[in-house]
Amino acid sequence: ANRSIVSHDGGVSISHDRTKSWNRIALPSAQLYHVTVDNNIPYNVLTNRQDGPSMRGPSRSGGSSFFGQSGIPSISTGMWHEVGGGESGFATPDPKDPDVIWSTASGTGAVGGVVV
Repeated sequence: ANRSIVSHDGGVSISHDRTKSWNRIALPSAQLYHVTVDNNIPYNVLTNRQDGPSMRGPSRSGGSSFFGQSGIPSISTGMWHEVGGGESGFATPDPKDPDVIWSTASGTGAVGGVVV
């Protein structure tokens, strides 16, 4: 009865004192709304994620192995970069220049209807 665990879109929160105080643990996960790719070889993946900015990252890497398994390259979080925009919009590369990213954010007021 002393311990409670609540999961949510930001990770998980754990209480050891009958919910008087909480320890929030952020988990490396994300909810993606829309996914597009550019025409580079290898191609990049672009996405908007919940509660965060639009991101672009590689579809593959020539880096080290994944969990020690040879032949399976890893894509580290450091290979992903913000490209503007925001939650539930779109991040789409320009068809003529993949270095130009058109990104939008949903919502109202200063956070919504913005194209960068």
